[in-house]
Amino acid sequence: MLSTDSWITLTQTESTNTLLLNGDYPSGTMVTARHQSKGKGRLERRWNDLMGHSFLFSVVLEFDSVPQAVTGLPLFAGLCVLEAAESCLRDLYPIAARESKFSLKWPNDVLLTRQGQTGKLAGILLESRFDKGKFRVVTGIGMNWSKTPYKPNQSQIQPIALFPEEFPQDQEPEQFIGWLIQSLNRNFYSEAIFTADIKQRIEERSYLIGKKLNVPSLGKAEYAGLTNQGAIQLRLESGNRVVEYDRTDEEIEIL
Repeated sequence: MLSTDSWITLTQTESTNTLLLNGDYPSGTMVTARHQSKGKGRLERRWNDLMGHSFLFSVVLEFDSVPQAVTGLPLFAGLCVLEAAESCLRDLYPIAARESKFSLKWPNDVLLTRQGQTGKLAGILLESRFDKGKFRVVTGIGMNWSKTPYKPNQSQIQPIALFPEEFPQDQEPEQFIGWLIQSLNRNFYSEAIFTADIKQRIEERSYLIGKKLNVPSLGKAEYAGLTNQGAIQLRLESGNRVVEYDRTDEEIEIL
């Protein structure tokens, strides 16, 4: 079980992921920072943050071999973030919670819809390596706590913050770790088991349901569900056949 006993808090670091991946920290060690000078996102993008208004977190887990669920871990972590964000908002700002809807966008984004606008609340980045016969995987989470970065990511969906306006705790993003650890432990994330229940709950929250997609390597398609390993299934417009898709090196466009 994950615990704040293994929590390192920093004011600033290059990257919480880099720190844990390259360091000799025991499995279960967690790091939060108020700012990252070289925050990382998927496809070699930068993850922009705003000092004191962003939740920046990484946790390192160690396994004897590559977990069967490694493909689905970004979505698995995203589900934990989503459920933690729902609980946090409900506890601290119940009025905003009633107006907020959370969803997951494959492979690694947590989205928030409020007042008809959908934005990117959080992103998940997994990095791994073998070290001394062990498989070490670092899960990085960047979340907009109370404000969005001045320079939004270059994507279809722009950033959105968990809290829609200033409130007494708007510059205390570290407190989110309490809700997050509860969610990670409740879902047994540290065991990296992509259960049928986890898969179903992710599918129920999928933002891609009913969306027309353009996949660079495949053409136009529709989302057709998840595999048992966390890849997605796509129904291709050409030929009307369903294929398994797990490429994270290209960006799916929502039409």
